[in-house]
Amino acid sequence: MTTQSHYLYFAQREHRKSGTILEQLGTKVGESKHPVKRMKQLSDGTKDNTDCVVQYLFEFPSYKLAHRTEQLIHAILEERGLHDEGEWFDISPENLFDDFAEWMETAGGCLTSIEDLPEELTISVKRNSSLLDNASFWNKMKEILPDDLPIPSQGFIDKGSCRVLSSMNKTNCQWEYRATTGGQSSVAITTMLEYNLEYNDILGAVYGANRVKQLETLGYTVEVQKPSGPKKVGSVRIVLKEARNGSNDGLYKEMFQAMRDLVNVYKTLPWEVHVNKKKVQ
Repeated sequence: MTTQSHYLYFAQREHRKSGTILEQLGTKVGESKHPVKRMKQLSDGTKDNTDCVVQYLFEFPSYKLAHRTEQLIHAILEERGLHDEGEWFDISPENLFDDFAEWMETAGGCLTSIEDLPEELTISVKRNSSLLDNASFWNKMKEILPDDLPIPSQGFIDKGSCRVLSSMNKTNCQWEYRATTGGQSSVAITTMLEYNLEYNDILGAVYGANRVKQLETLGYTVEVQKPSGPKKVGSVRIVLKEARNGSNDGLYKEMFQAMRDLVNVYKTLPWEVHVNKKKVQ
């Protein structure tokens, strides 16, 4: 008997107009035979003007393996106290990937992406984001990225996300670049709190008025989303004036300067906030 591939996904809500990922809503851990069609079903008819978008996708050789793996992840997250409602959990897809990717590969899963799905799974469904355009934008940005700035993870670029993060490090702080066609662009420092960091220390060091004021003094519009508690995502974000267009030269220039200022303001944190510097040839 021939078995068909089945897929396990980590998905988030994305604002339809701005392309902003609504991190505060958590991550959906689900499985489907047709992940693109499933995302469309979850997006159609929503009253909050959001789409459901895949952030990580794993292909399994059968429904049984995908479903069993999904149920085990649900049980582990439930035990950790991270369950929100239904199949939604208070954890980022990046942390899910870090925690479960190796284990899922051992269980028979293979990391893939929406654009690598068989044609019959995508041909009749309109995609809700321009994955290939996003990947092209970030790959060009990475080619001209100054040596002193954080390097975005290739994993985010390959999956065509509208935002890319530098690699995770022991502090659970990351640097984020975000640019959406027709929407708002930004750079940010984000925190993904775990058990080894004191919540109050994070609040004071990252979200304190002093550092935010430094950014505002430089002329930036700054948006602060404090984490609502331990194990919650938060960010300090510089909103950019330039938008995605044909050449994007202006956006790249503004993005690089804003990230440089952001890194300089936060380089004196009481722990190391890692900057992935490019290797000098």
